[in-house]
Amino acid sequence: MDTSKTESQITALAFITKVIFAVSNGCILGGVLYITTLTHYTRQAYNYLSGITVAFIGYFIILTILKRLNQPYHLWILVGLAILCRVVLWVDSPTLSTDVWRYIWDGRLINTGINPYMYRVDAPELDHLRTPLSAKIEHTHMATPYPPAAQIIFSSIVAISSENPLAMQIAFTAFDLGNGLLIALLLKQLKRPARQSLLYLLNPLIIVEFAHGAHIDAAMTFFVLLALLTYAQQQKSLSSIGLAGAVLIKYIPLLLVPVFLRYWKWRATLVFGLVVLLGFLPFLNAGLGVGAQDDGSGILGAVRIYTNSWKTNDGVFYWLTEQLKPYTNNPTRTARNITTLILLMLGGYVWLRSSAMLNLARAIEHSTMLISTYLLLSAAVFPWYLTWLIALLPLIKINNFRNMLFIAGWLYFSWAIQISYLIYIDPLNPREEMWMRYIEYGPLLATQIGALLFWICEQQSIIIVLRDIGSRIFVYRS
Repeated sequence: MDTSKTESQITALAFITKVIFAVSNGCILGGVLYITTLTHYTRQAYNYLSGITVAFIGYFIILTILKRLNQPYHLWILVGLAILCRVVLWVDSPTLSTDVWRYIWDGRLINTGINPYMYRVDAPELDHLRTPLSAKIEHTHMATPYPPAAQIIFSSIVAISSENPLAMQIAFTAFDLGNGLLIALLLKQLKRPARQSLLYLLNPLIIVEFAHGAHIDAAMTFFVLLALLTYAQQQKSLSSIGLAGAVLIKYIPLLLVPVFLRYWKWRATLVFGLVVLLGFLPFLNAGLGVGAQDDGSGILGAVRIYTNSWKTNDGVFYWLTEQLKPYTNNPTRTARNITTLILLMLGGYVWLRSSAMLNLARAIEHSTMLISTYLLLSAAVFPWYLTWLIALLPLIKINNFRNMLFIAGWLYFSWAIQISYLIYIDPLNPREEMWMRYIEYGPLLATQIGALLFWICEQQSIIIVLRDIGSRIFVYRS
């Protein structure tokens, strides 16, 4: 009797799991299909938020039953769903951001022999290159903010596609799916099941921002993951080239250099520096753009404007700025200095605690620590900025409550940050409401503070670091 009851319970549980599996798949695909019926995702941001929320409901359900999906066909169905959701989003040109039009403009400049760092977009020297698509470019008061490898990607796609945004969507979806493959290979190195890569592949933010939004972050993430994979394979020079490639696509992976330095040692570090330098050499005739001029030209001109003035959808940075107002005439600048100092100190901590021997788990832990802190402290947090952190979440071992809190908080935020698109419903009057910040950042900060407290209780890392610093100072002075 007991045996028959047990068998019937197992059968019932299997049936329920199949039903939940089918419903969650339907939610993800249905939510994505609904989004494609919209004419403009940001102008119809409430409708977009409804569709993406349905997709996230299906995604979160899948994550709760993922351990029970042990059959190969489960994995292939979900991989097929991930690909299908990306393909159907190609029917619409990007409307959540205007970045793709900048990509096409940069590619056109390169292909006509013009240095994209030389002139701001609205410079009269470029009037002969303007098309109706050029009117969609924002921030025309500056030249390109994207590094040389990004320019090579843009120009290659434009040369093939004749400036069709669909080509950008397809190209960055290919990088995106490549990210899923690299995550699976890294999971194999960590001796964990490949199905955990679905945490990345099925995330609706990832699907929309790359297949619809066509963001270059897909390529940046690809090279970051490649750097980690070659690190795991003990190929130091290839690891340094991988991270250099990521930096030459977007500057922000410089944040991860402290993770690798002690393992690379001097030869691989030199390779990293040389690759980055060689990437910039062909464009140096535009100047560095670090002077007092505000025309946004030069290699770093647009980046300088961005770091000094961009501020949108910020959380901790906003509240820090508000607290500083009684004490300084320029609270935004002071807040930027404070957050930069925190990141530098954390980078120093990671360098001290990083391993000179192969330790992939620690490298992933330190990478997620740096990226998540940067996102929490950043003055500008767009949804696609989360994508490279989400790519690392499947690689974190869920063996304690601290890691569960950390992952849960960022997965929640990958949904909640969609609310930020409500800011742009009226393009002439973008508005950030305080309730948006509370919904986005409240649960995120609660989980991250909780994870930090557990981390402090679990180890004596801070004491060890202070001891290491003290011993180094003592040795230096003696």
